[in-house]
Amino acid sequence: MQTNDFPTKYNKHIDQQVNEDINTARRQCSVRTVEIGKQRYSKPKGNGALTGASIGFGLGFFVCAGVCIAKLQDGFDYASTTGLITYVVIFLITLFLGIIIDSMAKSAYEGNESRIDERIKDENKSLEGEIETIRSTGEAKKAQYLTWFENTSQNMSVKFAESDLAKEVIDWMSDGFFRTIDSTDRRPHIERINVPFMFKVYREKITCNLGTYDFELKRCAFLKSPLEQTALARAIVTTMQLNTIMHYPQDASGTSVSIQIEYKYDDEYVCATISYLAPNGEFQNVRVW
Repeated sequence: MQTNDFPTKYNKHIDQQVNEDINTARRQCSVRTVEIGKQRYSKPKGNGALTGASIGFGLGFFVCAGVCIAKLQDGFDYASTTGLITYVVIFLITLFLGIIIDSMAKSAYEGNESRIDERIKDENKSLEGEIETIRSTGEAKKAQYLTWFENTSQNMSVKFAESDLAKEVIDWMSDGFFRTIDSTDRRPHIERINVPFMFKVYREKITCNLGTYDFELKRCAFLKSPLEQTALARAIVTTMQLNTIMHYPQDASGTSVSIQIEYKYDDEYVCATISYLAPNGEFQNVRVW
């Protein structure tokens, strides 16, 4: 597992690799499809019948003449009749053979075209399956990395929770968060109280709506990796959540309190949001005149 990237940056790397793999698969499929396409041959012209008729016409004439000459001793009428019959038979045979050849050529051509079309269809279908596998593998890698990243940073957060510097930051943020909660509008037209507190942890600073906690100015060591940045953010959120629950067993309006936590990642920082949520006990429904 990589330890120097936030999930967002890691995901971009995976997306790039997935796109490259898909393009490679498409190129390979295209090459195979072209090779399959080379096995096509020209469509038969279908002139076998004409050729057979032409051959029959010429061959029948010479055979007819030969038969007539050979049968002259049997009489002219018999010789001419026999020659004519021979001519017709030869003509019909060559014509029929030409038609058969046309039919066989057409059948062979259509069969070859069908096989090639089916192979190309199978290649495209196989490509779709390969692309789906590539994408699924990429998504699985993203999910696996996110799980590993969050679990590892959560385990590391214990070390930061015990740090005096972390406690200093937490006290600073908690005080500002509590002031915002206390000053939140609870007039009767407000149905729910929602007070979010967002901060971002960079390698060299922490920023929030209260200002910036600059590690250089505060003489704090820079964080070494996104894992440490996320671990510190989790330590801050966990402690702020506990502090808030202890400080507000119930809302000032007399209702129960809940805390919502959300983490978002950028390429350079982790953004954490802790939200104070409670129904407004002072809320009043609209009255009818």
